[in-house]
Amino acid sequence: MAKGVRRLDVQRTGQAFARPGMDTRCWFCEAIVTAFKLDPDHGPFADIIILPSEQPETVRVGPFYAGPGFGFYAPLDVDDHVVVSFPDGDPDRGGVIVGRLWSQSDKPPSLANDNDADVCLQVKKDTNLRIQVFGSGNVVIGAEDGKVLLGDETGTKPVARKEDRTGKAYLAVVMGVGPLAASVASVVYTDPDGVVNTLTTGNLGPVEVVTEIKEGSDKVESS
Repeated sequence: MAKGVRRLDVQRTGQAFARPGMDTRCWFCEAIVTAFKLDPDHGPFADIIILPSEQPETVRVGPFYAGPGFGFYAPLDVDDHVVVSFPDGDPDRGGVIVGRLWSQSDKPPSLANDNDADVCLQVKKDTNLRIQVFGSGNVVIGAEDGKVLLGDETGTKPVARKEDRTGKAYLAVVMGVGPLAASVASVVYTDPDGVVNTLTTGNLGPVEVVTEIKEGSDKVESS
């Protein structure tokens, strides 16, 4: 080192940015989620453990789309691995979760592994995906040169729309003599909407009861 040039004291420089309870300031830190809660007025919050210091903090969860009464919401799970941003590197000023990370214990979804060149959204098992538009807005799903495939990867699995398919139930009863002469026959079925229906014959001889039964559902038909 040239004469008269002083060596930078890295330790003293680090201490200048230190704060009580932390070895150094942290503008972006990795953390583990220990609890999650959605506040109806202020949005989602999470309790975290900062890595590697294991310092506990409560931070906000930052969605990529948010506004008055609209936005994107996806809940966090305990043990999720996240990235947290702190203004001025000071956790006392509040932090915001700005991203989530996959790891060896939380691996990427199979949909992504099988289609690593595509943009994929695979929702957690037994969780609903809700898309809601208010006012005059439309939900538009389109493909310029390809198809919109519903039902399965190829779009060949049939997905019926409600009332697209209807059937007829036939109940034919021939009344005899003796004890059968005054009998009444009936059949009970439940349609896809969960409505229980009962069809009943009379006792005036051969009777055929015909009714339409909805075989469809609320799903959208595949293209």
